Amino acid sequence: MSSSRVYGGMTAVERGRQRRTQLLVAAVTLLGTRGAAATTVTAVCSEAGLTSRYFYEQFPDRDALLRGVADDVFATLEATLVGAMQSGVDDFGVLARAPIDALIRLVDNDRILARIIFVESGAEPILRALRNDTVSRMTNLLVDKVSNLFPIRDSALPIMQLTATMMVSGMSDVLRRWLDNEIDMSADQVAEHTTALFAGAAAYAMTLAAPTGD
Repeated sequence: MSSSRVYGGMTAVERGRQRRTQLLVAAVTLLGTRGAAATTVTAVCSEAGLTSRYFYEQFPDRDALLRGVADDVFATLEATLVGAMQSGVDDFGVLARAPIDALIRLVDNDRILARIIFVESGAEPILRALRNDTVSRMTNLLVDKVSNLFPIRDSALPIMQLTATMMVSGMSDVLRRWLDNEIDMSADQVAEHTTALFAGAAAYAMTLAAPTGD
């Protein structure tokens, strides 16, 4: 006999999944509007319209909840960037513009998600660790993409790694400041100028990284 009893058209497992989603959505809302410090178990339960009993059925503690939020948020960020990268492009400015545009659209259209990624992730250790991991993966992806498109000496890979790290980390800080209105530019202006800066940095790195012909 099945142990999945049906209540109100839903099994117990389905109800559990629904409550988990409610709690994650509530945590995202609180993180993106009131900040990490205000995202307590009590506040999340209140936002989700659930009691703490249901919280602890889904998550052992607040850290586990935040880890679940971070996994979803940074997976969305990574998918956005990877999905926008074009194949068969041999111009770095063109290569960079599509993911930059996609990232800025994501930030501009979903400020709650953006604040979690670029602002609140600096205030919460679990979010910060996952942000750093995402930055590292994006940096390595950028180096791999460039290495597949352009001839690069093995000895010059550290230069490319340094350049990619500066690009990815710098872009993260630019978007954080833009969200806080410290950078007075439109989305199109940010995309245009950061793309040009990326292309300039890449051109410099390529002059050092290209094979010498020896």
